[in-house]
Amino acid sequence: MQKFTIFTIILSTIVVTIITELVVQDYLQRVYNPTALQTSTLGTNSFESYITPTKDPEAEKSTTETLIEKLRENDLNKDDNESESLAEKLQNIRPSSRDEVIKDEVSDNEILLERIDTLLPALQLPGVKLQKANYQNKLFQLISTSEIDFTETAFATLQIDQEVIGSVYEFKSRTEIDAEKAFDDMRILANSFPNITTNQTNQFGDKSFYINHLVKVGEVFVVVQRDDRIYAFAYKKDYHESFKTFFGVLF
Repeated sequence: MQKFTIFTIILSTIVVTIITELVVQDYLQRVYNPTALQTSTLGTNSFESYITPTKDPEAEKSTTETLIEKLRENDLNKDDNESESLAEKLQNIRPSSRDEVIKDEVSDNEILLERIDTLLPALQLPGVKLQKANYQNKLFQLISTSEIDFTETAFATLQIDQEVIGSVYEFKSRTEIDAEKAFDDMRILANSFPNITTNQTNQFGDKSFYINHLVKVGEVFVVVQRDDRIYAFAYKKDYHESFKTFFGVLF
């Protein structure tokens, strides 16, 4: 009986030791996974990290949800005796029917990036496509534009065979004077960052400047003001001559 008890204790100790070791190894593997660390580091240093936005929960809202919120804000300024607001209509109808209502109500709104997309063949890069995405209020994923008064904003990546080679932004202001002020504000904000300088050449549009990044020397960052718009492009330096030709057609 005594031998059986000793054997049971030894066996229990071995089982507990093995389980503990497995749990510890699993935890360490999760925390110190070399592959995960390498992926994170490469992502930070890659070109795409400067031109492709990281996910923001606020920016993940659907177009309908965003429109409903904006319409509700506009309704606050309306007469209380007015008929049911568009925001209420959209909220109450079936999701499958919302697109038709939105189309009817905002059909007069100008679609940003449409002209750039139309003129894209002038870039003379075979297979290049424009892929629209949510703009998250940071130009080049660095310069916050939240405090700049734009009426509309848009963002897209430029891709060849699903490889991102650049990005484009378009910002609409109320007037040309507002756009000029926004242009100056962007340049001031860019200059406030370490390792960054700007070079205003006015080579494109009404006014333009380059952003010189002391680390990202293989990329080109350019901001252009034309009429009531601000355009911004980021692209690999290898494509600079093609983009200069494209800007000549665009602006």
